[in-house]
Amino acid sequence: MAEVKITANRSDEESWRIDRLEEVRDLMLEESLKNVLALHDHKANLYVD
Repeated sequence: MAEVKITANRSDEESWRIDRLEEVRDLMLEESLKNVLALHDHKANLYVD
């Protein structure tokens, strides 16, 4: 199924900026999750030793 985006009369530049912001947001969330999981693993290893 194709993704449909509603641009609400946005210019191409505005749409491009919004797309880039969404990409940056997603990358930041992914990196934050990786950091949280790494910290969790590190703490778990401290209790095992």
